[in-house]
Amino acid sequence: MPLMTAARSGHRHVVDTYLGALLAEAGACVPAPGLCVLEREFDTAEVGIELWVDRAAPAVADALADVPDPAAEPGVSRR
Repeated sequence: MPLMTAARSGHRHVVDTYLGALLAEAGACVPAPGLCVLEREFDTAEVGIELWVDRAAPAVADALADVPDPAAEPGVSRR
């Protein structure tokens, strides 16, 4: 998940425009928009983070459901 902090509100777009794109290019699954918390919001960030989690959770759950269970693959031991 693209997550970042920023000093200025003008930098919020960076989380999706650049960080999300970078993670996807590196092979990561990026199922939901990223979260950017401004430094001035640190004291009250819980509300914004909770809203983001509520919006992102269904997409993340769907993406995780598509991940194969390594224990179910033949020849893989989880000991």
